[in-house]
Amino acid sequence: MRDVIAAARVAQRRWAASTLRQRLAVIAQLRLVMAENATHLAQLAAAPNDRPLAEKLTSEVIPLLDACRFLERKGARILRPEKFGARGRPFWLRGHSFTVERRPFGIVLIVGPGNYPLFLAGVQLLQALVAGNAVLLKPAEGCSAPLQWLVDQLLERRLIAASRTCRRVKAFPIRVVAPLKSRARWPNWRASWE
Repeated sequence: MRDVIAAARVAQRRWAASTLRQRLAVIAQLRLVMAENATHLAQLAAAPNDRPLAEKLTSEVIPLLDACRFLERKGARILRPEKFGARGRPFWLRGHSFTVERRPFGIVLIVGPGNYPLFLAGVQLLQALVAGNAVLLKPAEGCSAPLQWLVDQLLERRLIAASRTCRRVKAFPIRVVAPLKSRARWPNWRASWE
């Protein structure tokens, strides 16, 4: 796991060095790819829970496309530095101002849920990428197919590129961590009121 985190750090530095406009362009291209393959993506999302295709299309794929569009339109405004002046400040802080700059956290771990495995984890994935973070995805058991498809599309279509160094250590801004099977054994609790 240490190798995965070290590789994610390398990839994050490169990804954060790209401009916000470049990162938003990746999201725009991914949205087009998802729209072209919406039915296939809905099938991948429907398979683990055996849900109807129309339900997954309307509850996961279309809202994820809408989230992409929202980030394309509002991402630059949300992430721009915001300057605060003296207006509305207490008297003792008169003459002081500050600026809030939004910077990447670095590496973001997204633990995907079993319900809505594409939409809930996908929106967080998009937001983290736009902000300049590297992402480690841990999908719910049996629900990795739609997220893996998204990552594969980003890499296969070269929407996210990696340097030679990154390729050698397999460092990309996104990495899908294999779901862990639960091995925890819960004790058989018995209440005793004696």
